[in-house]
Amino acid sequence: MAATLTRSQPGLTSLARTLERLEKDKSRVKLSMESSSASLKVLITKEPSSMQEPLSPPVSPRIAGSGFEFTVTATDESGRELSYWHDLPLYPVDSQGQEISYHVNFINEIPRCTRKKYEVSTKVDSNPIKQDVKKGVLREYSKGDIYFNYGCVPRTWEDPTFVHPDVGVGGDGDPLDACEIGLRIIPTGELRVTKVLGVICMIDEDEADWKLIVIDVQDPWAKDLHDIADVEEKLPGTLDQIREWWRTYKVPDGKPLNKFGLDEKFMDRSYAMEVIADAHEAWKSKYGDKALSPAKAG
Repeated sequence: MAATLTRSQPGLTSLARTLERLEKDKSRVKLSMESSSASLKVLITKEPSSMQEPLSPPVSPRIAGSGFEFTVTATDESGRELSYWHDLPLYPVDSQGQEISYHVNFINEIPRCTRKKYEVSTKVDSNPIKQDVKKGVLREYSKGDIYFNYGCVPRTWEDPTFVHPDVGVGGDGDPLDACEIGLRIIPTGELRVTKVLGVICMIDEDEADWKLIVIDVQDPWAKDLHDIADVEEKLPGTLDQIREWWRTYKVPDGKPLNKFGLDEKFMDRSYAMEVIADAHEAWKSKYGDKALSPAKAG
């Protein structure tokens, strides 16, 4: 069991982040007095145009080798190598350079309907995507093809020494994982702007392994999905399928069923943003100096 690390005033930090989100979102709500009836009503305004065109860095995946030598490396417009983990920003921005609430940049590792276990290599310089190796064998999911696009979000780290008060165990020491539920099969190494919908906490060998639920902003369903309840309502069965995938995926290898924290519930987007913020702060504390622009490690 990991030791508990107390971060500074977690309750106050959570409140401050909530107030900050409300401040960012206030442009979406306006109050007006209905003169005819003198009644106060809330009018939900259209999302700002900047929300419709979120920007992420121009990143090109560079593919090389095969088998054990296969790599996907992130490069910028000049061809310079970037770290998928440390150099790409966590939060996308709008046309004015402002971070967009409830959105994150998503690095796809494993395309939907495939099974090779590709992942950002945290122990290799520039952190390319490689196929995981175990006992000298390239890993694939024995359960079969995965049902969703699976990857991670940059500049996050699940700190093993931070025991989350809601789940009682420390993190798994990796970037924060994300399941993208859109219709498109996203290639390995592609960076996409996604909308955060929720999160579930898998407990894997006594470590917290959070799984964000996100959707590509360009997906046809994105305009209808804003929070985890929308997924339950409009795409029934999707979340159950994701939970059961993670519960059973190790069984074909002779391992027991995985467990989940929080009574196996998918938590809403506000809770998910707190998990993201915690993982980002942990990354900044341990790895922030590795970013190209540490002062802008947002």
